Amino acid sequence: MDNTSQSDIRISLEDKEPSWYSRTTRWFSLRSLSATKANLFGCSLGFISTGYQYNVISLLNVIWSIEYTQYYTQSVETRVNNALLYGVLVGQLLFGIIADYFGRKVSLLITSTLIILGAILATAAMGANNSIQGLFWALTIGRGLSGVGSGGEYPCCMPTNSEDGDALSVEKRGRRIALLGPCIEMVAENVVTVVQIILLHIFGTQSSQLEPTWRISIGLVIIPASIVFVFRLCMKNSRLYERDKSIRRRFPLIVVIRSFGWRLVGTCLTWFLMDSIYFSFLTFGADILANVTGSSLMHIAYYQLVNMAWIPMAYLAAFLIDRVGRKNILMFGFFTYAVTLFLIGGLYPLLYGKPAAYLVLYIFQGMFQILLVIPIYLIPSEVYPTVIRSTCYGISAAFGKVGGIVGVQFFLPIANAFSSSQSGYRADFLVAGGIAVVGLLVTYCCIPDWTKISLEKEDDLFWKSVDEYETKHNRPKSHCAETSE
Repeated sequence: MDNTSQSDIRISLEDKEPSWYSRTTRWFSLRSLSATKANLFGCSLGFISTGYQYNVISLLNVIWSIEYTQYYTQSVETRVNNALLYGVLVGQLLFGIIADYFGRKVSLLITSTLIILGAILATAAMGANNSIQGLFWALTIGRGLSGVGSGGEYPCCMPTNSEDGDALSVEKRGRRIALLGPCIEMVAENVVTVVQIILLHIFGTQSSQLEPTWRISIGLVIIPASIVFVFRLCMKNSRLYERDKSIRRRFPLIVVIRSFGWRLVGTCLTWFLMDSIYFSFLTFGADILANVTGSSLMHIAYYQLVNMAWIPMAYLAAFLIDRVGRKNILMFGFFTYAVTLFLIGGLYPLLYGKPAAYLVLYIFQGMFQILLVIPIYLIPSEVYPTVIRSTCYGISAAFGKVGGIVGVQFFLPIANAFSSSQSGYRADFLVAGGIAVVGLLVTYCCIPDWTKISLEKEDDLFWKSVDEYETKHNRPKSHCAETSE
């Protein structure tokens, strides 16, 4: 074959359109992975592990009450359930600060490591001399450690998604953040139920057969956490973060308080109120189903699949968030949530023993609850300047977990304060409805609507206000990324 023929073949091969397989493998190749793709995967896939860990405990409460009837008392149940929330609280505060000062990438690598280590410890939990009390203490410590890592995901991932989204499109930023954060977390919360049903079918539902189910349920989170760790090795801090880092300097704390204090009150209180309801029903939802239906473990597991009906609402909210506005969706969510909770509480005696009727109302409760989750996750990632975005996001989210801890801590005592579980759970629903009404008022008074407002321009306005304050008070500028009193 002459040189001309070889050249023609080579040209034709180069000009040939690559196959879908080639394009797909090249897009997912770590060697050619761009920072944008790495950030997308590194942040969005992290919500798989957080969502999974939040909901895994719901059915495990029923499993442990069957397998360890004498040992899984109310105090032990509350301690094990709160362990993750206490860890999340610490992680949100700690990594909010770390992410602002040392970067999002470093913080996310540490959070992934903590999630994996905590999951390993909880999966392999054993008590000294096969002590059951020691087993639950090991579970408490393991879930607490995973909680620290899971908590750090929020102030690192959501601000990164927000900053990357602002660079791509201010008009569609909200949809991108919602789809890459809370929507994925919502799917993961439902995947865990499917996993547990499969495990129960494999190993059985007798008390002597339940240990493999709960250990594997807890341990499976190691897989997505390990995969996301690899993507995070390729991540880079967002362009907006690097831009702000190049110009940031010491700034007066009073400027932050004056400019963002009221916003911080709003984002903290709305998250506190939502999580006080959300985590109570997420944690004890299976217990309520057992009370209403009187069903077996397997039936309760299948009943929990109705949570999948919430997923379409999450994606609907994501696609409406830029058109309707964050604040409007949040107010509508609190209103409809309150109405549904009052309705279930008022009708609870009539729903007793009627699982179909209860599940219909339960589905609507969850759907309206999702209208809270999307904007509450989104708003703190937008309404603060880059220099304190992760810190303020972490503080807001931490207040949410305080609400979750308070809700979980008082849910059972409220229920047990009445002569029957029927009356007790009814009181829980009515109290939750009142909390939702307070959330509606707080949203109206304290939450700004940051729809389609450029984060970069807001950064410039913040540093301009710092310059004006320093000029007014004759203070010299200092190129140091710290606050001053």
